[in-house]
Amino acid sequence: MSLFHIKNINEYKQHLTHNDSENFNFNTDLLKMFVSCNIPFSTVENSNFSKFMKKYADRTVLSRRTLHRLMEVVRKDVISKIKEIIGYKDIFIAVDETKNNQGLSMTTILMGLLNGRFLGRPYLINMI
Repeated sequence: MSLFHIKNINEYKQHLTHNDSENFNFNTDLLKMFVSCNIPFSTVENSNFSKFMKKYADRTVLSRRTLHRLMEVVRKDVISKIKEIIGYKDIFIAVDETKNNQGLSMTTILMGLLNGRFLGRPYLINMI
């Protein structure tokens, strides 16, 4: 058996040690932490990050592309929670345009509660 096959078998066995819902919860929590701490997804491709996660959490982290796909699932969950909080209360919507470090235009859409006394922290709804 080649080293490539042995590596793949070992990786497969590791994925069997954690059940699917536990993996899903871990990955969504990791994704939320990355987003809230403004940590780039490319961090998961760093070998030191992978070694740390393997050593202290006994986990293999998803790829950057898989994190992007998972983000859609998490985004829908967060939007539904925001809808529950907002309900039928008055809101404000703010649109802000800026340029990233590569000179590309980016637009963010923010929404928050408007109660006349206090302007609370807005929710990031979308980034285009």
